[in-house]
This record gives sequence, C-alpha cells and structure tokens, in this order.
Amino acid sequence: MIPINYFHQYQKAQVELLLNLSEHEGYTVPIVVYGSHPRQTFNELYGTSLRTNGVASVEIIAGKKTPVMASTHPYVFYGKAQGFNAIGVRERSLTRKPRPIK
Repeated sequence: MIPINYFHQYQKAQVELLLNLSEHEGYTVPIVVYGSHPRQTFNELYGTSLRTNGVASVEIIAGKKTPVMASTHPYVFYGKAQGFNAIGVRERSLTRKPRPIK
C-alpha cells in the first residue's frame, strides 16, 4: 500500500492486478502488510481490523480468498538485531565494554 491517504482507487487496482497472479483455484497470492500506516490504509480500503502480527482471509477479488498478514516494518527487526532500542538510538549494554577512541 502506498502510505498516503490519496489514490485509493489506484492502490486497489494495483493490488487486484497483482493478486490475480495466483495459480490456485479460489485463492490469490498472499499479502504481507508492513507498517502501521499501510495497515491502517488496508483496513480502511478492505473493511478489516488487522492488528500487528494479525492474520486474516479477505475477499479482495470476488470469489477468491486472499491470505493477509500484518507486520511491523522490517527496519524495526533490523534495528533491534543491530542493538537499537528505537530508530537511531543504540542501547547501552552493561555487558559490553566501551570502545576506546582512536
């Protein structure tokens, strides 16, 4: 989803176009919605109430079910894996020794 409150018809048309690629009868390809704003937009467009790490089956194309999962944006996971507790704020670890300044 485009994370803005414009172009909803365009967004819906693009999603429907991409979902038609599935070869499975009665189902479309699955969708993962990353981030809070895209999740809010998805909920508005398709009448769902997905929450973070929630899953649903949504009928976006008539007669076909679309598996949907809502997740946090991948940069959150990457940041935590690199030792950040918030974007741009590195956690101070008691087990790590400070690096000497060269």
